Amino acid sequence: YRLGLGTTLFLHLYIMGIWQVGWISGWAPSIVAIAAITWFRSRRGFCGLLIVLLILGWSLRNFYIETFSQPHELQGNTDRLVLWQMSLDLVRQHPLLGTGPAGYALYYMTYHPQEARSTHNNYLDILAQTGVVGALCWSWITIAAFREGRAVLQHAPPGALRTLGIAACGGLIAVSGAMMLGDWVLPFAYNQGIEGFRYTIFSWIFLGVLMSVRRQVAPLPALRSPTHGR
Repeated sequence: YRLGLGTTLFLHLYIMGIWQVGWISGWAPSIVAIAAITWFRSRRGFCGLLIVLLILGWSLRNFYIETFSQPHELQGNTDRLVLWQMSLDLVRQHPLLGTGPAGYALYYMTYHPQEARSTHNNYLDILAQTGVVGALCWSWITIAAFREGRAVLQHAPPGALRTLGIAACGGLIAVSGAMMLGDWVLPFAYNQGIEGFRYTIFSWIFLGVLMSVRRQVAPLPALRSPTHGR
């Protein structure tokens, strides 16, 4: 079982880290998830993983430098900086409530048709579409999720529930970083569209798993009824 999982993980990292290395959002979140899960499981293991990553990075430095110096790769990564700057400029004009669901795409198509592209950044998507109000609501959801994850790590005993909780916590950290590299949690209507829910749904499923584990290992205090203690 472990051998099969390890082999699958190795093949995934090899394909993403070598064959598709230019697609940063395809392999970087996986590295973050592995590092986070290893940290929760073993500090020594995390140090060993860090050493391995440093050695691999140094050994393949020329390959990565050559890859990212290619014109198409360089343009693909720098273009996002331009898109993010445009999004921030739009937010300054509609700071409170944004432009509405998928509204900034119509805004660009009307006033900047030559640059009518999605931001490829879920955080900026939220800010541009729902403004500061929506961003604060999302921050509340995120903070609540991390608090639940911390409770799982503090209270879950060794066993299946702790293993599942650690995996969900590692995924939560990874997907929080992946949101900066694409609409991997909230598919943008004019980019991934409804088809994006085929894979973004897994992040929400594991968030629900984390909530479930939290309530099994550290149940919330019972609500006091108005007649309690009488």
